[in-house]
Amino acid sequence: DYAREFKNEIKFETGIKYNNRSEFNSRDQYSGAPLLPRISNKYDYSEKLFAAYSNANMKLNDFSFQLGLRAESREYNGNILNSKGFDSLQFNNSYPISLFPSAFINYKKNDKEDIQLNYSKRISPPNFFQMMPFPDYSDPQNISVGNPNLKPQFTHSFELAYNNAYKKGANFLATAYYKYSTDLITNYIYRAINPITNDSAYFSSSMNANTALVYGLELSNKLA
Repeated sequence: DYAREFKNEIKFETGIKYNNRSEFNSRDQYSGAPLLPRISNKYDYSEKLFAAYSNANMKLNDFSFQLGLRAESREYNGNILNSKGFDSLQFNNSYPISLFPSAFINYKKNDKEDIQLNYSKRISPPNFFQMMPFPDYSDPQNISVGNPNLKPQFTHSFELAYNNAYKKGANFLATAYYKYSTDLITNYIYRAINPITNDSAYFSSSMNANTALVYGLELSNKLA
C-alpha cells in the first residue's frame, strides 16, 4: 500500500494484493463400524486472488469527493478423491480481471445539513462450501451439496442520503437506495435419492440466478 497527501486536502492511495490460499478437508463416514467409501472423500481446494486499487480524496468548497477504482481476478481449483479407489473429480473456475469503480460525493449545505450520493460496484464470490461438489450427509433429511460451476455475484449500488442534525442531540436521516445484481448466488432445494438409505431426501445447493433488483427508502429520527 502507498499513500500520499497533497496540498488543498488531497489524499491519494494505491496498492496491490496477492493471496494464494489452500485448504484440505478429509471426511470419513461410517455406518456402525464399516467405512462407507461411496460417501467418504478427501477434498483439496485452492484459490488465487490478484487485486490492485487506487483511491483519491479531495475537498472543493462545500463538496468532498472520494473516487476509487479496483481491479481484481480470481481462480479456483478443486480436487475430490473418494476413498477406496473411487473416481476423483476435478474442477477449475476462474474469471478474468474485472473493474470495480466507486464514487462518494458529499455536499455540506450548512452546519446542520448535508447530502451524500454514493455509487459502487462490488463482488461476492462463492465460498468454500458453496463450491464443494460432494454432498454432506451429516443430516440425512437435509443433505447439502455445493456447485463448482458457481460464478461470482456482481452488484451495482446507488445511494442518496440526506442528514439533518436539526437540534442538539437530535438527528434525522433519509436514505434511498437501489441495488442491481447479476449472477445472483441463491439457494435452491431439490429431491433425489439418498444413497445411504435409498429413500427420497431433500438436497440443498446453490446456483446463479440471472439478475436481482432491490430498492427502498429508510427514514430514521434520533432524539437524545
